[in-house]
Amino acid sequence: MKRRYRIPITMFAAYVLLVVPTGLMKGCASSKLPSKLSKDQKTELRSVRLPAIGVERYEYPAYSDSLKSNLTRTGLFEKVGFVDEFKTPPDLIAKVENRIYGRAVIPVLTGVSLGLIPTWEKEEHGESFSISHKSRLGQKLLIDFRYSGNTILGWPSGLCNLLIPDRTDNDVNAHPQYAEALGYAIAQKKGEIAKFLEK
Repeated sequence: MKRRYRIPITMFAAYVLLVVPTGLMKGCASSKLPSKLSKDQKTELRSVRLPAIGVERYEYPAYSDSLKSNLTRTGLFEKVGFVDEFKTPPDLIAKVENRIYGRAVIPVLTGVSLGLIPTWEKEEHGESFSISHKSRLGQKLLIDFRYSGNTILGWPSGLCNLLIPDRTDNDVNAHPQYAEALGYAIAQKKGEIAKFLEK
């Protein structure tokens, strides 16, 4: 083998030997998580408890299903369910206000290279919804919890998940860090929510 080819081939082999095993261990996709809460923020979050909340069904069920699941995972509410599942309507009603969704990506280069060349795509995650009192649905408190970051597809994603904080190879919505961040965003509105209940 000629000397001028030896270095690039060695570098490529080292790259393959590095990214494929980490991809197998840490996944071949990597998504951004919201930032971890500080110790003080976690303490504040644990101190907040709210009554039951009902979620209005949305025209596209995936959004209201997601909102219901994510509100449940925050652990803030006494009970979470769809409004029509309650025997008597709960005082608090949550309604999807804006659709937050990722973009469909066809990772052509990643596929052709068998996962060695990554695909990067900026995506937005979060929940945009309102909270109202059952007797005053026109008065809305908007909770707009959203953040964006690159989603990476391909074997190098494993390295990203291993070395870069706040990244996961799993569904972002199902991650405890996502639930904590959403819960904290809601907890910041506890005073305004209390006013709904006082009236």
